[in-house]
Amino acid sequence: MSRELATTIGNAVRDGRKAFGLTQEQAAERLDISADYYGRVERGAAIPSVSMLRRLAVAFGLDGNVLLGLGDADLDTSA
Repeated sequence: MSRELATTIGNAVRDGRKAFGLTQEQAAERLDISADYYGRVERGAAIPSVSMLRRLAVAFGLDGNVLLGLGDADLDTSA
């Protein structure tokens, strides 16, 4: 996965987290991962697995295309 894609994913995840009004620590707890790893994902320093991408999308109501930088969509904050 390229650095550009990792950054795109991180930005989408951060936007999703902020739409829910969560801190990084709260988001990590919601996903049952460490806050350190979650922070690295947001910064584009860690490349999430496919299963983690799915968990991130579900947790923050992110469209898969938006998460991967393939399109724009509104965030679904009802998740």
